[in-house]
Amino acid sequence: MRIFFISKGGDTTRIHSISYDIDDTTGHVVDYHYEYMYDALGNITEVKHYKDSQLVHQENYQYDRLNQLEV
Repeated sequence: MRIFFISKGGDTTRIHSISYDIDDTTGHVVDYHYEYMYDALGNITEVKHYKDSQLVHQENYQYDRLNQLEV
C-alpha cells in the first residue's frame, strides 16, 4: 500500500482528500480516494469513498445547535 496524495485546505490541518493504491491478488492496482467536507466550525459534514474513480459510499453528518453530532 502506498499513500500518494494528501490534500490540506489553506492554513488548516484539516485533511480534504487522501488517495492511495493497493495491488490486489490479480496484479491489478486498485485506486482508493477519500474526500472530506467541513462546516464553518471545522466539523466533518461529508465523507465520500471512491474506488477506481467510482463513488462507492457517501456519509453525511449533521450537528445540533450545541455543535454535537446527531446520531
